[in-house]
Amino acid sequence: MRALNNQPNLPFLLFCRPDPGLTMRPRYTGKSFRSHDDTIMPHAFTLAPGQLYISESPVVVDTILGSCVALTLFHPKTRTGAICHGVQPGGTTPIAHHIRRQRQKECFRFVDCAIRHMLEYYDQRGISRRELSAKLFGGADMYPTHDPENTVGRQNIRMAENEIRAAGLFLTAINVGGTLGRRIFFYTHTGEVLLRRLNNIHLS
Repeated sequence: MRALNNQPNLPFLLFCRPDPGLTMRPRYTGKSFRSHDDTIMPHAFTLAPGQLYISESPVVVDTILGSCVALTLFHPKTRTGAICHGVQPGGTTPIAHHIRRQRQKECFRFVDCAIRHMLEYYDQRGISRRELSAKLFGGADMYPTHDPENTVGRQNIRMAENEIRAAGLFLTAINVGGTLGRRIFFYTHTGEVLLRRLNNIHLS
């Protein structure tokens, strides 16, 4: 496991290469899953808010979303999957600018930063963005606000859609908004995403 761009100070990016032993076992639940194509999945990984995960080997990544959003990317030819869990939209806000410059390890908590790093991984490997399958989830309105059109969830959705559009990606699935949280399971080797609706509880 190593950080993208050889930046060991970015612990929130988890990059898994094919490895029969998968030395990341302490970070896995140890459970096994079976995908729709009947492939046994020996490992599962829980993605926390502000993390980004890229895998070149089969893994089931699960994460719970409230107002946060998750974008999954999958390249069928290399069977490589990536997923992020963005907490805040990012953009040019003072706090986002400060974190990017002074606390780079927390950059992936911002939707725009996380998506750009995922795309950078594929760009560096000469993989055309036209070959990527993209799916977007989350962005629920979890908390009361005086401005229902500008909730954190809706800001996260808008930022993700702007980044997706700017990158020339095509969404093959989208499940966003509403008032309920979601739990998703992303199969990195097939691009499948299983979704479960959650009751209104305190989520990200």
